[in-house]
Amino acid sequence: MKNIIFSIFIILLFSCNKKEISSETEKQIFESVLVPILDSIQFSVLPPPYNDSIKKIYENDKMLIVIKDSTEILSAEEQIGFLKHYKNTSMDIDSSTVTKINHNLIRIKNLNSHKLSFKLTDRKYIFKFYSELKENKLNDNEKFFCGELGLSNIKLDNSKEKGVFSISYNCCEKNKCGNGWIVYLKNTNGKWKIDKIIPTWIS
Repeated sequence: MKNIIFSIFIILLFSCNKKEISSETEKQIFESVLVPILDSIQFSVLPPPYNDSIKKIYENDKMLIVIKDSTEILSAEEQIGFLKHYKNTSMDIDSSTVTKINHNLIRIKNLNSHKLSFKLTDRKYIFKFYSELKENKLNDNEKFFCGELGLSNIKLDNSKEKGVFSISYNCCEKNKCGNGWIVYLKNTNGKWKIDKIIPTWIS
């Protein structure tokens, strides 16, 4: 146990010198795994009259997914949970807060949010960034969805073979309903695939 804590401590100390994931790699990962993730997860039940609308959308294989323009922050606890899950994996930890390990407070690199940029096409979903909704009005057949999908920054392990990020969904009535998930990824033969999706919260 002491060796594990010491290893994490060393990783935290040296994280400031490491570069974050490239925009191109982030783009490739989201374009590879986001649709399969949405097919796998279930949104929390929305209050009436949205229930019937959502049911109708699924029946018609159409659903508008509104994505926040900038990344959310993957917490240090979520990153440490990733390292505990993959016991032989090493990864530099980024955090926007003070992290407590073995009763010691450690202030780590402050990770900033950044703008997302990727394109997705699928017969089941229509994808729009929030900024696109401001610039262009929705078509009549798109006025059925209320809420936003938030994506965190993606963290890769030092071997670039595994990764982790979080997803959050909040309906239009803030704090009324929502879900959160943590997603573990694996790079298999040069292609990023979902390894595990873990529900983290529901409201």
